[in-house]
Amino acid sequence: MKADIPFGGVKDSGYGHELSDLGLTEFVNERVVIVSEIAGSF
Repeated sequence: MKADIPFGGVKDSGYGHELSDLGLTEFVNERVVIVSEIAGSF
């Protein structure tokens, strides 16, 4: 399944991709982001 396809439906078919149960969980998942500075050029 492609990640960029819509889900959840709009109009009478659902709550939309942001207000569905699956859409809301995308906004509340914790993610770890590690940022470090590397000396030197690439």
